Amino acid sequence: MANKAPNTEGLRPPWKKGQSGNPAGRPKNHVGDTLKTLFGKSARKLYNLSPQELDNWDAALISLTDSQLKALIQLDSVPSYPKNQAVAILTDMKNGRTTTVERLADRLYNRRNPKRVELTGANGADLVAPRILTKEEAAAFIEKLNEDF
Repeated sequence: MANKAPNTEGLRPPWKKGQSGNPAGRPKNHVGDTLKTLFGKSARKLYNLSPQELDNWDAALISLTDSQLKALIQLDSVPSYPKNQAVAILTDMKNGRTTTVERLADRLYNRRNPKRVELTGANGADLVAPRILTKEEAAAFIEKLNEDF
């Protein structure tokens, strides 16, 4: 539902027709230009790893065997991101660590930042007993929240 009486106090007037709020425009991304300078027309093939492709590489890397990781590192057609991750995984394996694999799995499966957090009291009980507030109690509660925060 739209606010019928919005508070516009302190706001600038709207832009004039045809006027931009960002006259300098978006900052230029120089990665593509640099790759074109280095590789010419073939640069377009190099500059295409999307976030989904990075996730796909990570998912594949954590499931490969050490011999498969070594073979992947030797391929010229593989981008540097999965090659570097494979080297990190192999280095960790050699040193008895699982740091890289755990980091990739945490990022892929969102284990460090779960989307849902449930707060409960002892033995799963409610933190605060549910009850219906009167208008006065609700107003006092909101006022206290505004004071505290």
